[in-house]
Amino acid sequence: MLAITFAYIEAVELVNYNKLRYFYEAGRTLNLTRAARNLYISQPALSKHIADLEGDLGVILFVRTNRNLVLTRGGEVLMEECARIFECEEEIYRRVRSAASIDGVRVKLAFMGIDAAYRIPDFLARIGEKWPHISIETQRLNWDRVYDAVERGTADLGLKLSSCESYPEHIGRRVLREDHVAAVLPAGHPLAGAGSLRLEQLKDEPFVFLTKEESVIPHDHALRMCREAGFTPNIVASYQNVETVVMMVRAGAGVALLSPFAPLGGLSGVECVPLTAAPEITLDLLWRKDNPNPAVGLLVDCAGRFDW
Repeated sequence: MLAITFAYIEAVELVNYNKLRYFYEAGRTLNLTRAARNLYISQPALSKHIADLEGDLGVILFVRTNRNLVLTRGGEVLMEECARIFECEEEIYRRVRSAASIDGVRVKLAFMGIDAAYRIPDFLARIGEKWPHISIETQRLNWDRVYDAVERGTADLGLKLSSCESYPEHIGRRVLREDHVAAVLPAGHPLAGAGSLRLEQLKDEPFVFLTKEESVIPHDHALRMCREAGFTPNIVASYQNVETVVMMVRAGAGVALLSPFAPLGGLSGVECVPLTAAPEITLDLLWRKDNPNPAVGLLVDCAGRFDW
């Protein structure tokens, strides 16, 4: 249901949707004859609808000249409000049709091993409450693999971190959260209690990295950060997934450059310390814009309102 509030109306009145449509076409063409032809009604009928609307609102909407119409200030404001309705009309129809065609639909969701992954069960429960007939299949993948799955169509949606990446035009992106790269240190490390660090303070530390083969972007990004800080990191070990990196930091094998999105929630023995002037990291939901699955748009909208 669409509700419109007009600041210049002292009393709230129910305005007939068709009257607004007739007014909008007249305001768009500024010609009663042309507007009536476009609406497939007679010109006298159109004139009556507009007069009725002016009576409902208590506002003159048009000044009639010999040839055309001229919008009054009240008419201009109403045109702006009507544009908001009718410009999204097709989107409303699309969403209604999509909602009516989701029974038995299966959605494949790929995600990374990040703290937001622990919120997925709650997100799925929310979906189940709203659309119980949507079936969601989840798959845990590494950084680059999530995008690849969306690109190839083996996943309908991809939940992943992004760091300064740009995506092709056919890939949709919804940013769900934002944060910055941080240092992950063992709890007993002398710098673990610092409020923030400069990356160069870690130049003599052993580093635990994600493997380049499985996580090209975070590996190269961390390496570039160190070099821009004036040193080449001493990488003592590399692992395929972020959970193993965090556990090795906890065991004292070294420090890591990850983000607060890393799966650290409730884990003792490690500290995530912010880095000054650190690059931004975003939690993104990706999908192909040409994906015909009718549930994708619904889940994207729901994810955008979910607390990740």
